[in-house]
Amino acid sequence: MKKIFLAAIIALLSVCCFAQTYKAVDLSDEVYSILNSAEARGLCSHLPTEKPYTEHFVLQALNEINKNLDAKKETLSNFVYENEKKTVEYFIERFTHENGLDLTKLKFRVENNSEKFKFSFEVSDYLEGTLSSGLYANKGQNSLSYEISDILKFSGDIGTNLSYGFTAYFDFIKDPLTQVGDDYYIGNWWIATDNSESKTYPTQPGSGATANEWVEYWQKKPRTIKTFRNYAYLPYSFKKNWDGSVYYVGNMNANGLEGWPFIISGCFGMEGDLRGSWFDDRLTIGFSRFRREWSGMDTNSSLVLNSNAQPFLGVDFEFRPLSWLSISGLTGALEFPNQEYINSDAWYLIDSTGRVGVQSDASPSVKDSLFFQNLFSLAKISANFKYVYADFGTSVIYPKRIEPGYSYPLVGNLLYQNNLGDYDNIGLFGDLKLSYPGIGSLWFSAYLDELNQFNTKFWEHARCMYAWQAGMKFTPNWLPFMDISFRYTKIEPFCYTHPATLYEPYSSYYIGTSYTNNGKSLGYYLEPNSDEFFLRAESKVLPELTVGFQYQLIRHGATWGSGQVEGSSIYSELVPKSADRQAKMKYFLYDGTYEWSSIVGLDCSYRIPKIPVPLQLNLGIGYIYDWFTGVDNNGVKNNSFHFIDTAEYPSMNGVVVTLGLRAFGF
Repeated sequence: MKKIFLAAIIALLSVCCFAQTYKAVDLSDEVYSILNSAEARGLCSHLPTEKPYTEHFVLQALNEINKNLDAKKETLSNFVYENEKKTVEYFIERFTHENGLDLTKLKFRVENNSEKFKFSFEVSDYLEGTLSSGLYANKGQNSLSYEISDILKFSGDIGTNLSYGFTAYFDFIKDPLTQVGDDYYIGNWWIATDNSESKTYPTQPGSGATANEWVEYWQKKPRTIKTFRNYAYLPYSFKKNWDGSVYYVGNMNANGLEGWPFIISGCFGMEGDLRGSWFDDRLTIGFSRFRREWSGMDTNSSLVLNSNAQPFLGVDFEFRPLSWLSISGLTGALEFPNQEYINSDAWYLIDSTGRVGVQSDASPSVKDSLFFQNLFSLAKISANFKYVYADFGTSVIYPKRIEPGYSYPLVGNLLYQNNLGDYDNIGLFGDLKLSYPGIGSLWFSAYLDELNQFNTKFWEHARCMYAWQAGMKFTPNWLPFMDISFRYTKIEPFCYTHPATLYEPYSSYYIGTSYTNNGKSLGYYLEPNSDEFFLRAESKVLPELTVGFQYQLIRHGATWGSGQVEGSSIYSELVPKSADRQAKMKYFLYDGTYEWSSIVGLDCSYRIPKIPVPLQLNLGIGYIYDWFTGVDNNGVKNNSFHFIDTAEYPSMNGVVVTLGLRAFGF
């Protein structure tokens, strides 16, 4: 009898081991907040700062937390211990796969147990609906957005070291945007067709002008973009799932690609992951398209690759030769934003032969798909000890071409770029975090885009483009898995931007090499020339209930109107050879009009227990008060700024309510 029992346990463990897949867990999964809280309290080993994690890793961490909770039971109240225990056990069960059909979760899984070749396949489906509305004192700003999504997932294992996953999004959405103010100046083209610097801004040529005169005019013409606002959501909170373009309902054909769902639209998105782990999980390699978070000291805090960035296809790896040492790298192809609704006449000009120029006298050809054609590489080395974490790395944006050196983490991209001819957009970053398990942590992060004023006040020169962050996190045991975090983030003017380049290798037209993907920053979610005070408290009060409180104060240079501040948009360009480039200064809050946004929010999610169909309700309520400050002379350092409330820059206050429902899939 004992032998039979032992054999049954061994068989069960072997099935469980095979079912622990190496596919990635989506960054939106609430299990990450559990893992982060547990790490801060010393309930599990150090977590990597390269996310997402694999299901195999998540299960290992959850089992470790489950074991350590028992060891610390005496230090916790009964309420905290029992609910944390139930929460961890719920997630362990959720990530433990079972064969067969489960109609209550719309899931089916099959796997073989062949010793020669193991293979599994799983398919699941779930539905999501979101309704968000902004109600403002100025009724003209009231807005309503809604989205209905079907998410289909395929996943499984190939052998014992390799896993795959695929996710397809099918959406119907309406998300109206509102244009505000006058167009925003982002710079001038600076190279003429003869590769000389453009120094003058000529008037528009007459009707008898030659094609070359029109080319010169368009190249030297100031470029602008439009500024749009999404009043249905709180600032910087909306995430889009669709890829590139949408189709207006009623025009769903190959020629119907649109940039944004201003009216009811159909759209789709795809994510995929092929990932393997070897040498006792010391080496992990993935070929994936999904959202990532690298070197973030807290949730959504990364300055170099933030989870708010749009997904892109890339190859990544992590190698851990020692328990405390990690070497990692990533190379991927960035995607263009279909944003012609904001950038008419703003990007570049190309004639019918492919040269920089115009197709007709006054009609430039504008195509996002040619202007944004870049690769992205990231390499870093990190050390993670009990009380100290530190990392250092480099990033680079470069027009699509084969550059194996950028993917090699043991060669600095800064020096390698100079060996290639200094064409590309290089960045440096680093993080330092001090932790005391059970108490909390302090950290400092920095991202250096460009620095060229070593002998003077680098914080006043526009040529010095960087971002930095300081934060702290506490983990009291007042409620289950409770965290309180605060951080201050500053994004300098022109940070994450870069001049468009011409005559790059393999390229005869302008290409933008800003630190962006699909219209959003790869780094922190704020725009350049911004800062943010961020406070958040969150708790998994019950296994079914998560509650959070959040406060933000965001200040940002205006990107429209008479008081606009240069370098305040991800599309801004600090022209490389302009006469005033070295002399251009920045005086945060004192050189133009700035928008101040005070945002208070409450959010909760509730998974309804003991019903046949899994349902989760999400609710968010936020209040925003928005106002502006100005100075007497824009672009000049002033000793003071003052509150303004004009037709061009009106103050605003309102309430935003977001409701969500999710069925199946968890």
